[in-house]
Order: sequence, then structure tokens, then C-alpha cells
Amino acid sequence: MRNDAIYAACINDGYCSIINATNKNSLTTIKEFQTLQNPFTHNTDLTVDGNYILTTDETSSPPDGNKVMSWLHSRSIVEEAHWQEDSSTSSL
Repeated sequence: MRNDAIYAACINDGYCSIINATNKNSLTTIKEFQTLQNPFTHNTDLTVDGNYILTTDETSSPPDGNKVMSWLHSRSIVEEAHWQEDSSTSSL
């Protein structure tokens, strides 16, 4: 949550939801979007400047990945970058 907006990861439905929480008794959806390909959005976070949403998808095919989505205050959301761990290494 940042200011009066909730950035929710809807893991089982495969999308992110941005929710207006100005009125805590009457939440409204600002935007919903899928984090394609094979969406399974586990978490979301905003960059400090609030211009990008960072997401993590937990999937095995294609392998897990982190995505950077541009977010220009209710306008269209575009994937700007995708990072994936090097499969030759692993960590616990």
C-alpha cells in the first residue's frame, strides 16, 4: 500500500489489482492487469518514485521471473523488463 492505493498480488487468479483505498469502507478498483506470460503473481511492490511496479511470478514453465512494469498513474501498464535467475545456480 502506498498513500491511498493498494497494490495487490492476486496469485491464484494471475493478476495485479490496484485499488483506491481513500474510503476504507468503500474500496474501488482502479486497474487490474495480468503479468503475462503464464501469470502467477506472487507479490508486488512500487519503486521509490512510484513509476514502476515490481512483480514476482512463481511458475515452473516458464521459470520464475521478476518483472518491471511501468505504471504512469492509471494509464496503460507496460512490461519494461524481465529478470530470471540463472538456472545453473541455486540458493535456498
